[in-house]
Amino acid sequence: VGNGCGAGETQFNAPHGLAFDGSGSRLYVADSGNRRVQVIDLDGGFRTTISDPAFAEPVDGAAEAARDHAGHFMRVREGRPHVVLKLAVSSDDRIAAAGNRPVAITGEAARGRVHLLRAQSDAVLTGIGTVLADDPLLTCRLPGMAGRSPVRVVLDRALRLPGDSRLVHSAREAPLWVMCSELAEAPAAAKLGGAGAQVIRVRDTAAGLDPRAVLHALAERGISRLMVEAGARVAASFVAEGLADEVWLLRGPRPIGADGVAALGAMPLTAITRSPSLRLRASEMLGQDSLEIYERI
Repeated sequence: VGNGCGAGETQFNAPHGLAFDGSGSRLYVADSGNRRVQVIDLDGGFRTTISDPAFAEPVDGAAEAARDHAGHFMRVREGRPHVVLKLAVSSDDRIAAAGNRPVAITGEAARGRVHLLRAQSDAVLTGIGTVLADDPLLTCRLPGMAGRSPVRVVLDRALRLPGDSRLVHSAREAPLWVMCSELAEAPAAAKLGGAGAQVIRVRDTAAGLDPRAVLHALAERGISRLMVEAGARVAASFVAEGLADEVWLLRGPRPIGADGVAALGAMPLTAITRSPSLRLRASEMLGQDSLEIYERI
């Protein structure tokens, strides 16, 4: 459903949500906040608009529809993907042991949910620090869903990605995009390209690759839903820039210790859990682990 309407009809901004009624014959297009709703009868062909300021009850399914189409709306409005930041933290808010040594934090049920989230994303993004520490594969390894693996995106300013990493070895099986500085060396880019990776140069800053430039480059290449599964520095940069539209916070039952790596580095985790721009949408237990989902208000 586009934004255009015929002569004399209400002009809507980019829709906040789409929902069908139970029969599937009537479509509701809700404006931001569900305060103004266009009703389209698909059988009879009529349209009408509800714009009563007192209309406070959301249309059934509108919020879910808005989430389903969030990536498309974000690309239209802001020229970037909808970003889901996933964090797995210990009971003391750590993501790795001292020295960035990987440690198991969550159990099988939580890991299965992460793989499903990958399958529901167009791309999954990580940083070169995580690649060097963990050598991840970043595919969907649920039974029968390998074909739903997302594009793997690595932020690698100086093209340090090792040629013997699992990401590079699998570049011809699942797409691998390596995003680097405009000044990164051409021979390193050519070597990665020869292995099947796509090298994308984006604007650089003193702190690293510009996250907004990264997102715009991904949107230009068709990415609408991006999962960020990275270390503390990359995660904190997305939070600090207000670019995390959803946060999936998985918490394991055991501590790592005070010498472990804090989830967001110097930034406290309350930048998410107590942020005035994020709200807790859902929570559940996955075995011994908890999952909290925050969304931007």
